[in-house]
Amino acid sequence: MAPKKATPTGSTKAAPKPPAQGKAKPAAVGAVKKPTTKPAKPAATSKPTPPKPAPAPKQQPAAKPVPVAKPKPAGQPQQKPVAPVAGQPSAGTTPSKPRGKSMKQKRLEQKKIKEKNKKVNLRFTIECAKPVEDSIMAIDDFEKYLRERIKVNGKVNNMGTSVTLEKHKTSVVVCSTVKFCKRYLKYLTKRYLKRNNLRDWLRVVANNKDSYELRYFNISQDEDDDDDES
Repeated sequence: MAPKKATPTGSTKAAPKPPAQGKAKPAAVGAVKKPTTKPAKPAATSKPTPPKPAPAPKQQPAAKPVPVAKPKPAGQPQQKPVAPVAGQPSAGTTPSKPRGKSMKQKRLEQKKIKEKNKKVNLRFTIECAKPVEDSIMAIDDFEKYLRERIKVNGKVNNMGTSVTLEKHKTSVVVCSTVKFCKRYLKYLTKRYLKRNNLRDWLRVVANNKDSYELRYFNISQDEDDDDDES
């Protein structure tokens, strides 16, 4: 066997070993070791969200207080509530200002006043010549009948000075300073004829704008017509 070579001590240095992979290098002497773990980040503090205000409850209209009837002492009659009169403001309300009259209303009022103040002169004649000449009618009796029956303002015997009667030989004249209807005289004349049983013989005919005339029915002509038809 070959003899082992002796290795001098101290003269030769041992070769440094290669650093093993995966192992950390030794830190230098005097160096401060840095912490290997990173400090944990502080947790993000979320800002506190203010609470939402609750919706305000809807205010209901306050109920009107019910009027309490005060007790009345015995023996006094209870007063009934008075109904409001049309055209008058009710209690607790301010009366509205009256509106001015329109021009049309003012003109109508002025026209009415003029018509009222306007003097009227009416003259109507009732001619009774034929029955008076035949003595089947008295003109005095007819004039008296008209005087007792003519109404002025809805009243009998109220003619005064506004309505006057004039009696002539065979006629009666009615004069008026107020409104007077001509047909009213015709109505009174027919009533007079009916009262004296003359309505079947005489008729009232308007022979003019302001006059009437009493005429006989034409009986002879009616009889001739009947003979021709037969």
